[in-house]
Amino acid sequence: MNKLKFSSQYEGENDVRDVSLEGAINFRDLGGYPTGDGRKVKWGQFFRSAALSDLTENDILHLQKLGIKRICDLRRTNETKAQPNPVIPGIDNVHLPIIPENKDKEQVKQIGELSLHGKQINLGEPGEMLLRLNRVIAHQTDAYTQFLKMIFEEEHVPLVFHCVAGKDRTGVCSSVILMTLGVPEEIVLEDFTYTNKYLDQLRQKVFTKKFIEKTKDVDPKAIDALLEARPDYLKAFLKEITDHYGSFDTYLYENLGISKNDRKDLQSRYLL
Repeated sequence: MNKLKFSSQYEGENDVRDVSLEGAINFRDLGGYPTGDGRKVKWGQFFRSAALSDLTENDILHLQKLGIKRICDLRRTNETKAQPNPVIPGIDNVHLPIIPENKDKEQVKQIGELSLHGKQINLGEPGEMLLRLNRVIAHQTDAYTQFLKMIFEEEHVPLVFHCVAGKDRTGVCSSVILMTLGVPEEIVLEDFTYTNKYLDQLRQKVFTKKFIEKTKDVDPKAIDALLEARPDYLKAFLKEITDHYGSFDTYLYENLGISKNDRKDLQSRYLL
């Protein structure tokens, strides 16, 4: 857990990475991270989070005070229907699923779905399923193009994006933003593993009676692997990009449709 301090060292006296909410965990600001050319990501522009379906009235007021203009929901349709986001005046909701919509239990899944299917899901070796997931979602280029286009629209920023745990889908989208802005990969990985600070709270949310009953025959190490934000998961995503597209820059310019001038525009807008 020592690495958690690495992300926090970029906070100034008036800057706070972790945003404390009553009904959501792992809500944090992506500001303060340095780029390779010595600039820093502006605070208060991009926020990442776990599920927002349980936001309280106080939480909603907090989001409005933060100036949030848009919530981008990265979950699949079945997840959004089961736990919809609240309607918040002044904030629009966009649904942008990152995992391909499918019903095959053998395909990539998330921790919450174990409470529905339990041991019917083929988890494989501990961590294998999320390595597979992160390789698969590297090819969701249309989704990342739409995601990046959102941040060109000033009327929709500040932006918060989230999935269920705020870990994998949210983590890869964070990496796409940060690397587009020029934040080095090693710092992007630190931001990814920062989620482990919230591991105990995530366990409390996930380990319902139904979940415990459905997963009684599932290897506990496999469940731990699903809950944790392990560096190898994001590395699998980034390696898939390198292996299939050549480099992140090539991926950005040729597959996500973001030109070099577009990138410079985003950097001038969101870096200090």
